Amino acid sequence: MLQQGPSSVAVNRDSLRLMATRFAELIAQGKATPALFSAWPSAARRQDFDRAIESYRLAALDVNGLLLPVAASWVDAWARDAALEMYADGLHPSANGAYLAALVMYAKLLNKSPQGLPASLQTRGGLRVSVSAPVAAVLQAAAAKVTGF
Repeated sequence: MLQQGPSSVAVNRDSLRLMATRFAELIAQGKATPALFSAWPSAARRQDFDRAIESYRLAALDVNGLLLPVAASWVDAWARDAALEMYADGLHPSANGAYLAALVMYAKLLNKSPQGLPASLQTRGGLRVSVSAPVAAVLQAAAAKVTGF
């Protein structure tokens, strides 16, 4: 999985696309497909979401890779409920943001609908991420929409 940061400014977009191409060559040697994790901009730069989303879409097209549209899922979630807290500290995700990212990756990597999944997830390392059932329903709907389910 490739991720550089939101890459909303031109020089960062160029770097993302260049490095995705370079890594894609190595990934292809392992007979795998590059997956690009579309990162969100910081809370202070929410106006950059569209450009960040576009940067990852272009990079995925460049390498015939799998786009993991996490940033787009955040936008869709906010359209459903503008009060959702997605940031923990202005950059890193809150439990809601992490849960939504996991839903998007689940849907795209396993080609399964994220709707109906539990509101609490546990990593193999034992970390638990939980959201309320009503929030889970909103986040699952957002993940389903951006992943085509």
